[in-house]
Amino acid sequence: MKSVLSLFKRSNQDGGELGFAYASAEEPSQFADATAGLTVGTFTDKPPWIVVDRSLSSIIIARWPGKLWEVQILRRASEQPRPGASYVRATAVRILSEIPTATVFGVNGRAVEKVLWTAARLTLEQRDLLAEQKSQAADEVFSVAWNRWLAKVEPSSPHRDQDHRDTLAVFAGNSRSPVGPAFTVLSSITNKRAKDLEGDAAFVVDEDEQVFAPTWAAASSALMHACMGVGASSDILSSDERSILLACYSSVETGL
Repeated sequence: MKSVLSLFKRSNQDGGELGFAYASAEEPSQFADATAGLTVGTFTDKPPWIVVDRSLSSIIIARWPGKLWEVQILRRASEQPRPGASYVRATAVRILSEIPTATVFGVNGRAVEKVLWTAARLTLEQRDLLAEQKSQAADEVFSVAWNRWLAKVEPSSPHRDQDHRDTLAVFAGNSRSPVGPAFTVLSSITNKRAKDLEGDAAFVVDEDEQVFAPTWAAASSALMHACMGVGASSDILSSDERSILLACYSSVETGL
C-alpha cells in the first residue's frame, strides 16, 4: 500500500489533495455503489459533506463493517474544521482505489478483524465461556501493553503509568491505541450484539450510566484482550504476554 507521504507527494503533482474516506455498510451513503475511477459527491456546498482523512491513523469508524477508499478531492467545502484538523470536508471526490479496512487496525489488522467478526456473531454460550475464563493476569498484561505503547509513541503523555485495563482509546502519537480504533469498534459491536441477544437484560445502570452487566463486561474484556493479543506489534508484547492475552480466546476459538 502507498504511504501517506507518497500520497501527498502525488497530490502536489496532480493538483488535488489525496486522502482516505470510510463508508459504513450499514448506513445510506454516497459511496454505496463506489468503484475506482468514479466521482462521488454533489459539488453542492452544503452538508452532508464527505469527510476525507489526511492519514489512515486519524480515521474514525463509527459503524463497522464498511469500506475504505483512497480518494482525490475534487472540490473542498467552504466550511472547514479548525486549522490543524486531521480531516478535510469535501463536496466531491474521485475514487482512486479501495484499501483493505483491516489496514487501520495496524500491521496485524486482518487478525484483529477476525476478532471483530467473532464479537459480531457471538452466542450466549460463547459469551459465558469467555466470561468464565477471563483472567486477572490478562487484565494486567493488557494495561502493561498500553503503557509500553504510550511510552513509545508519546513519552510525555499524562496517561502513562496508569491502570489501562478497561481503556478503549487514548489519543497519542496520532493514533488511538496499539491497534488503532479497534477497541472502540469492538465495544460498539459487542454492545450491539448484547442488545440483539438479551436486550436491556445485558446492561445495568451504574451511577446513572448504562454499562454491561457483569457477564457481558467480562466477555467484552476477553475480546479486548484478544484484539491486543493478535494485533499489537512485537515491541509492545512479548510472546509470553501475547499467550496470556490470547489464552481465554484461544480456549473457545474452536467453538466460535
